[in-house]
Amino acid sequence: MESLERTSYRNYEIVVIDNGSDDAETIRYLGSLRHRVLAIPNPNGRFNYAYIHNEAVKRIDSEYVLFLNNDTVALKPEWLSQMVGYAHRKGAGAVGARLLFRTDAFSMPA
Repeated sequence: MESLERTSYRNYEIVVIDNGSDDAETIRYLGSLRHRVLAIPNPNGRFNYAYIHNEAVKRIDSEYVLFLNNDTVALKPEWLSQMVGYAHRKGAGAVGARLLFRTDAFSMPA
């Protein structure tokens, strides 16, 4: 969520997907969030990224959906505004970002 704290775009809702956490500390953390948490168990007890995200989208009423991992760090505050702008373009079905490893991010020009 660090990247969302760094964005200049403000029209968003955070929804956390929990795919069956059983660690006590994680469960406490999820319970402390002020954001909506969707409990979507793994099908057949096996992790399936596509399944849990597709199920989450069915439960979210929004024009746009951003899947953002907890280890993603935005480099510039306008990152989300720019992505939403591209998503508004006629014919756009999906918008993505260039992902860098931490070592690459520090060597990029500003």
